Formats: sequence, structure tokens, C-alpha cells
Amino acid sequence: RLATILEHGNQATLTQTIDDLERLKASCSAAQAKLAYHYEKTVVRDHEDRGIHIDHSARGAAAAIAINRRQSTHGACSYLTSCRILNEDTPHLAHAFEQGELTERQILAITAPLQEIDTNPRREFDALFATHPDMFTNLGLNAITDTVRKFTERHQSSEKAIQAEDEAAKRYIRFRKGKNCVMLSAKLPLIEGTALAKSIKARAKAIHRTGNDPRTKKQLQADMLICSQLNGFPPKIPLFLDVKLIMTDKALFLGDREPANLPGYGILPAQYARELVAGARVDLK
Repeated sequence: RLATILEHGNQATLTQTIDDLERLKASCSAAQAKLAYHYEKTVVRDHEDRGIHIDHSARGAAAAIAINRRQSTHGACSYLTSCRILNEDTPHLAHAFEQGELTERQILAITAPLQEIDTNPRREFDALFATHPDMFTNLGLNAITDTVRKFTERHQSSEKAIQAEDEAAKRYIRFRKGKNCVMLSAKLPLIEGTALAKSIKARAKAIHRTGNDPRTKKQLQADMLICSQLNGFPPKIPLFLDVKLIMTDKALFLGDREPANLPGYGILPAQYARELVAGARVDLK
């Protein structure tokens, strides 16, 4: 059939066949996910029967699945967790996957945030998807993840606020020698890092827009960062903490869990947003 289409198919037939094949790929990926889930269960049962790997009964399952999927073992445990979520907690998502309505990449983008919450909230989200099956239509992977995370944040607002504080405590900046250059990497607190990125990008964009500077936007951004600490041109950059935090009045004043939005970063837990506004830890009884 494919050979006939390639030789005689018109534009509509060619595009429809591409869609058919994409759905077939997704259905095959759904079958792999189901097989992987059942394989993990057999590994767990075998280890329990033999009394080995008591603390990690699924040991080795993720690596074996990754090898047979011709993929790196990096992220294999997360893949198996997604398979468990599909087969145990989200039957409507699994059905859409099996029917080829969602691709594997979309499914993984959906289930990644769901790994951070418990079974009951996952089932609640699956029920929400069942009533709004088009909720991911025309969305990119990042937008899909953000859509799901907006839901999951309702169930882990306080925990996320604590995690954000912990990550801020781990802040660092690292310089290392590259080939004929110095490489820089850093972990910055959420607010300060977002403000710094917005400031540098906005100023570099403004200079680039004039058309009078031969440097690229990325070169301008690098020079902005350098000149914020060293004398030179352009002059030192003040850091404006104009973060424009967006949240509902109920979330701010009444303890509602509707997530906030920080332009330039994305979705924030309501609890963490309240603490940013208050300038201190907020304990909700």
C-alpha cells in the first residue's frame, strides 16, 4: 500500500498516510509501555521469590527495557514510572495513547509532572482529561508539561515552596577552562536568576534592534554579563527586580492553591508565591 501511495498518491493521500503512520507509531509505543510495565512486574516477583534486592525490587528492569528500546539507560527509571502511571492510574490517557491520539513524546511530557503527585490526584487528572480530550491539541511539549504542572502544583504547593528554598541554598557559579575560552555555569535562586536573565536579554535585544551594533544577541548578552562586573563598554548594568508576579486574589489572601505565574520563568506554587510577596516564610494552618 505504501509503495502504491508513493507512486500514485496525491497531496491529500500523502499527508493522510503520514498521519496514519504517526498514529501507528504511537500505538506501537503504547504497546511497548504496556509490555515494559508487565516486564517490571515479573522482575519484581522474581526478586521477591529469590529474596534479593529487597530495597530495590525492580533493579535491572529499567536498564533492560532501555537496551531493548535501543536507547540510553539515562532516564530509563523515569520511563518505567510513566509506564506504571499509564497502566495503574490513568486509563483514559493510556487509551488515547493506544489509539494513536497522543505520541510517546507527548505522553512522557504529560506523565513527567504526574510522577510528583500521588495516585488519587493522578486519577483526578485522568478524569479531567476524559472530559477535555482536546486539552493538548496543538500544544508543544513544554506547553503540555506546563499544563499538567499547573494541575499538579495544586496538590504540592507547600512542598514545592520548600524545594525551591532548598535549591536556592544550593546556588553556585562555576568557571572551567574550555578550548581557548572560559566556560561558565551557574545555579541561581529562582527570582534573582529570572530577573538577571530578563535584564540581560532585554538590554541586549534593545541594542541589537538599533542595527548599529555588529554583535549577535548572544554576544551582546555575554558582554552584558561581563561588563556587569568589569569596567568597560557597555557600562555596568543595574539589576531591576521587576518580576511581575501574577496570581489570583484568593491564592494571595485566602490560601487558595491556584498556581502563580512568573513571566520569564513559568508556573510557581501558590505557597512559594505568597512567600515571595510577604518576604518571609508563610505558614498556613
